[in-house]
Amino acid sequence: MTSVYPNPARGRGFALPMVVLLSVFGTLMLGALMMRSGGQRLAAQRDVDAYQQHHIQRGLQEVISSWLKTVQRLNLSDTIEAGSEALTMELSSNREISVWVYPAQWRVLGTLDGLQGAELEDARLVRDMAIKIAPKSEPDKYLRSVGPYALSLQDTPLELIAAVVEGLADSQAASEVADMVERLRSTSEELTLADFTREIVSTSVEPATRGRVNRLFTDKPTLWEIRVEVRVPPQPGYEPVTWARFAGTTTVANSTRGRSNQEFTFSPLGDFLEWREVDLGDPTWFVVGPDD
Repeated sequence: MTSVYPNPARGRGFALPMVVLLSVFGTLMLGALMMRSGGQRLAAQRDVDAYQQHHIQRGLQEVISSWLKTVQRLNLSDTIEAGSEALTMELSSNREISVWVYPAQWRVLGTLDGLQGAELEDARLVRDMAIKIAPKSEPDKYLRSVGPYALSLQDTPLELIAAVVEGLADSQAASEVADMVERLRSTSEELTLADFTREIVSTSVEPATRGRVNRLFTDKPTLWEIRVEVRVPPQPGYEPVTWARFAGTTTVANSTRGRSNQEFTFSPLGDFLEWREVDLGDPTWFVVGPDD
């Protein structure tokens, strides 16, 4: 009788692939666990960053609102030179912030919610004219989404003044009004609505239309753009590093016009109608007015 003995080489040949497969499987499982753990850490870090960013922005808004309220008994346009650095502060986090204030009421209101009757009709006509003269690459150049209906007499560019007047009158009257505003700006320290109302009589704007044109403008703008830059301390021998930029729009409304004791009211949404973070590479950060 012939005896059959197991072949040790055959067992080793079967075990080796199993060891390799188990090693590969273990490596894949370990990699999957590490990727999952890394993804969870990244997600958690994103949540922490978003939380910190939110509270930093709210803190900035509160600081700026408090500062604005310290000048509430003064005319903001007389107190602050537009475009100049209005405020610099060092935060407890060892960061430094700079604040700039710019007139923002030189654009046409593009959002017509809340307007009715004749105001709505005029606003729609004026908005369409503002879009008409804007470059095709920048259809919203002369539009804003928040703020009062009227345009600032002092800050609105002449081409936009001509366009909105043309929407209510004709091109000849529009050209005359733009020339009139340019002349008044050059000869008076501050262009007032009384000056505008008096001088428009000398143009070809029809008497029935003058009231409509007058309603389009104000000499007491209340809408302001606030720009904030946050910087971290520099390394020795280097300039400070810009950490973040923000832009907001707020109203500082004169509620006692004509009195010597002026008071200002602020918008209810944290004192800001708009607030956004500006990408550090965004070229619009350097666009601050109608001439830019």
